[in-house]
Amino acid sequence: MQRQLSRRDEASLLASHPPTGLRAALLARRAELPAAVTLTETQAASIDAELAKQRDRARRDLAAR
Repeated sequence: MQRQLSRRDEASLLASHPPTGLRAALLARRAELPAAVTLTETQAASIDAELAKQRDRARRDLAAR
């Protein structure tokens, strides 16, 4: 129901994107494709460790608001 409602309520000639409901319907109709990039657990852990400082800083900044 939310998707159907968004198709009507969010539709506008001046909008830069189609309504959420239409975008969701388009994605639902697309064929699933295999992942183009995959990570091992080790690679994922390495990326998580590299981004940990920035993630923690963003979390603190958002909590302070």
